Amino acid sequence: MSVGRNEQCPCGSGKKFKRCCGGPPPLRNPTPSDACWTRYRRLKDEYRAEMSRFVANTFETETIDAAWTVFLGDAADLIGLNLPIEFDPESPISNLFTPWFYHHWVANQDDDPGLDDSLVGRTPTQLYLEARGAKLEPAMRQYLADCMATYARFLSVGPVERDRGFSATDLWTGETDFVFDRGATENLGAGHILLAQTVPFESIVVLEASPPWALPKSVSGDLQRLHPWLLEQNVCAAEDFPKVFEANIRKTYFGMVWKLAFPLAID
Repeated sequence: MSVGRNEQCPCGSGKKFKRCCGGPPPLRNPTPSDACWTRYRRLKDEYRAEMSRFVANTFETETIDAAWTVFLGDAADLIGLNLPIEFDPESPISNLFTPWFYHHWVANQDDDPGLDDSLVGRTPTQLYLEARGAKLEPAMRQYLADCMATYARFLSVGPVERDRGFSATDLWTGETDFVFDRGATENLGAGHILLAQTVPFESIVVLEASPPWALPKSVSGDLQRLHPWLLEQNVCAAEDFPKVFEANIRKTYFGMVWKLAFPLAID
């Protein structure tokens, strides 16, 4: 029987097949960095399940839908991308939205007038750390703090090591890291452009958030021209662009995806 990569693994683990028995084979000669990646995956899987339960018990569905509306912004009008009006965990951009919602959406009653006063002014990750952070391993507490301090940015993909990771260079700062993510290497190639949030974990850098659509190298010129415009705004240092202009960056990304999917569309 054939099992789809995004279906539940038949072994009964509850994980997707691609994250379990259908994942990449074990490395033959693991390095200390590979061992760090294995430790990260174990801690992250434990955290992901617990955080999902925490959010479900803390926030009403309407609150998450309100955050989803803020996240989409003008992209909700790009009907060809089939982005749902209400949050759908099966949406192709849930891998970008969910980390943003956890780490960067600040609970507020402007987005959701019915929000409980005790939740206002903090991100879901902050609330989670306040409630359960003492039970986390120190490395995971630090990782979540770093998740709240970093934002999605445009990365140019360099050499890819299949089933291990890839080199990535920030298009605007020139900073280069090797990003560990065994699953992400399947469809990536040198020259692709990603909108992604990368975060340090102990001695390695990992991929915290990225949507499924990589952009072609041909768009890098347009993105480079966006950089001087941001500089002209003169509101922050270059390294703070992803935080200050996160909504503009998402809008740019969704617009590029839409134009690539529908090249004859007229603005």
